[in-house]
Amino acid sequence: MNAKNLPGVFFRETDFVPTFDRYAGEYCRGLQIHITDCEQFQSFRTGLLLIQYIRSTHEEFAFHRSQKTGLYTMDRLLGKDDFRRDDFDPDQFIAAEAEKITAFVPSLKPYYLYH
Repeated sequence: MNAKNLPGVFFRETDFVPTFDRYAGEYCRGLQIHITDCEQFQSFRTGLLLIQYIRSTHEEFAFHRSQKTGLYTMDRLLGKDDFRRDDFDPDQFIAAEAEKITAFVPSLKPYYLYH
């Protein structure tokens, strides 16, 4: 992920043994995400690129489907099923949704911890 030169973020490999949940007691590997510049960091884009990278490098990756609704969690988060397509491009998706994202941002302001 560091090779992508994403603004305001640095990734560091880590390993750990969870004490609860699905992988409790199992050796796991992962990434620590270090935000180096909160003004430059693009959390949404970084998240999409990270999940896309994991999907492309881990054949065991699978999208989670809710047992309650039968819907894919990622589809519900993004409001469409584009992300599950093999030709998904995060930057094209963000550009196509930019107007909606821009309109949504002001509604978040009351929930900011720091202004």
